[in-house]
Formats: sequence, C-alpha cells, structure tokens
Amino acid sequence: MVCRSGILELFAMLCYIARKFPQTESASFKARTDMDAIMASQGFRNVGVRNNLRSNKYSTWFATFAGVLKAGLLLHRGDKLVVQYPDPHFKLICRMAKLRRAHVVTLIHDLVSFGCADIRPEEEIALLSKSDYIIALNQSMEGWLRTHGCTVPSTSLGIWDYLSSAAHEARQTASLEPQRRSMPEPSVSSDEKYTVMFAGGVSRRRNQFLYDWGTVIDGYKVVVFGNNFDLTQAAGASRFKLRGFVPSSMMIRHPDGDFGLVWDGNAINGCNGPWGEYLRYNNPHKASLYIRCGVPVIIWKHAGLASFVEEQGIGFTISSLADIAPRLRALSDEEYNRMKENVARVSLNVSSGYYFCEAMNRALESLGVHEKQFMKQFAVSNP
Repeated sequence: MVCRSGILELFAMLCYIARKFPQTESASFKARTDMDAIMASQGFRNVGVRNNLRSNKYSTWFATFAGVLKAGLLLHRGDKLVVQYPDPHFKLICRMAKLRRAHVVTLIHDLVSFGCADIRPEEEIALLSKSDYIIALNQSMEGWLRTHGCTVPSTSLGIWDYLSSAAHEARQTASLEPQRRSMPEPSVSSDEKYTVMFAGGVSRRRNQFLYDWGTVIDGYKVVVFGNNFDLTQAAGASRFKLRGFVPSSMMIRHPDGDFGLVWDGNAINGCNGPWGEYLRYNNPHKASLYIRCGVPVIIWKHAGLASFVEEQGIGFTISSLADIAPRLRALSDEEYNRMKENVARVSLNVSSGYYFCEAMNRALESLGVHEKQFMKQFAVSNP
C-alpha cells in the first residue's frame, strides 16, 4: 500500500518562476530569459507569470510579485523549484517552498555581497543556505561558498548556455564540416593577422584598461562593441575599430574578429578592482557570446572561467594584456584551427542548453531522482 505522501511524490514536477523584466535592448536579462526558455523546453512547469518583457518598472515589480504568490499556491510536495538568484523575493520563495514541502534548486547568477555594502558574505551565505541544492557558476564560486561556510550540496554550471535562432544554420555547418575549415584570411593588413573583439561595458568606471590597452597592442587590431568609448582619450587609437552597440544576433551572424577578450578592471597587467576581482568567481556572459560567434576566447588566467577555456581547448589564458601579442605571433595555423573546431563543438552545446541540463541532472540525482531527465538539445526559437 502506498501512503498519501508517496502518491504525492509520484506526481512531483520540475518547476520555475518566470520573471517579468523591463523592456531593454541590452543583454542585461538574457541569461535569465535563456534559462527560462531552456526549462520550458525541457518540460518544467512555470508556476509564476508568463515571461514577457515590460516597459514599466512598477508593473514589472507587481507582476513578478504576483507570480511569486501564485507559485506558493501551485507548488506541491516533492516538486523541484529552480530559483534564479539573486531574486528580490528569494527568502519568501524559499519559505513558501518549504511550507509546500517542495525542494529549492538555486541557480546563482551573481553574488550580491561582492562590492555591496548592504549585505555581508555571511548574510548572503545564510540566505543561500535556505536552498536544498545550489548550481554555482564555476568551481571557484563553489570554493568561495564553501570557504564562507555554505554546506548546501552544489555543482558547477561550467559556462552559460546562450540561445539564438540567428546561429542555427551556422551551428549545423559547424557540426558537419569542422574538419574542412581553413585558416581565415587575415582580418586586416599582413602585419596584423588577427583581430580581437571586445564586447560589453566600455565605461571608464568598469573598464579603464581599454584606454591603456593600446600601449601593448602589437601585430593585431581590436574591435570594440559597446557605447561610450571615447577613442580620443585612448592610447594607440589607430589600433581600435569602434562598432558601437550591435545586437547579439547580428554579431553571431557576422562576427568581426578572430578572438574574443574577457577582461575587466582598471589595469592592463591584471584584472583588479571590484570588477576584476569578481571575474575570479563570475562567468561573464560575453564568453558564451564569443563562442556562439565561433571565435576562441582570450581570458585572464585567474578568472573563474579560465580552467574551462583551457580544458576545452577553446582559447588561451593570459596574465597581462601584454601577453596577447607574443602569444598570437607564436600561434600556428594548425593550433588556431584546432581552437576553432573546439569552439564549434562547445557552441553546439551552448546553443542547446546542454550545460544547464547537465547541472540540473546532477542536482536531481543529489535530491534522490536517479534517472536523467533531459534531452541534450532542443530547437532554439528565441532570438
């Protein structure tokens, strides 16, 4: 005879709470909306509101709060609820899930206590400890959680998945013909064989290094995607090409570079300051964009994502921006082609939701579900 609680467990579901976001052209919310799309495609039940963008921040807040309250009514015993953190209602969500006997799997996007005086690390750990399982971004972030006293079971995402219908044809080509890819023609003149892309925030507040990078650029060009970069104040201005804001779908269709740089902070000889320090633990979304563009990644060797780049063979790591020029001069066509082939392989995974699905399978196994739940790929429909 099966007890009532056992019957309820048989009907347990995988759930998430879709969020309302302000309407914007930036990529600020793309990682979150991509995760929602992946969960929806894999049969998760949205126990919140429908995920469509709003232009008014007040209507966005009220719609999101209404979704949280709705979730509290729809959750059942044994349900597994994925919560994307940070969330302004995180504590309330966890409390309601516990009351409904559901499990909370927390997917971390950012750690709030970095560079924020309003919450201390121990307070953030206490908040995260309301989870039943944590998906951290990388092993460095997992280590930070453990060092600060978090005992909740966890795993690492690896890298952000990145959805875009714009790359569907390119994705098929990459999977069918990676071995036939030849070395591309030099992006610029013969003494500048490669072009390095940089996409994202280009303000002095976050990336002062852009204004000094030109002092060590030698034998390659740089393309900057982003607004408010004052080229007149930059050293080596002739080495830069400004593209301004370009939608990610256009970048993926027409990448204007041979490598993508992941770097933050004020200095060219290391990633320092609050933004640079956080790179030790964060997974920059731009790395996944570069991979979707089909270009290898250049990243600070102490970044949390650096080990993934090295293990997958999808680029190289550096200690200083001055290391780029000699590394590119020593790079053979064969080595670059191997990087491109590896990028094509990882791009297939990133475009299919692979990394979230694998992390979620590990979470479910830890929570007592021993059967793999998810497909590795699905049809990408969102731009």
